Amino acid sequence: MIHRFKITLIFATMIIAGITLMQSCEKIDEVPQINEGYETNYRMPDPTYLSDEDRQVVSDQEDEYDENAH
Repeated sequence: MIHRFKITLIFATMIIAGITLMQSCEKIDEVPQINEGYETNYRMPDPTYLSDEDRQVVSDQEDEYDENAH
């Protein structure tokens, strides 16, 4: 009796899981529509240029990398 109950419970669980998965796959919207009024324009900040000191630091780091990379 208990063995039959376990089999029935497992079978019912599998059926419910299968039905749930089948229904959830039908409602996929991979590319939702763009709603009007939500577009935004972005402006990149003005670039900041490296000073001579900063360029020397970068150059030193590149030289150190080149020496140790081989």
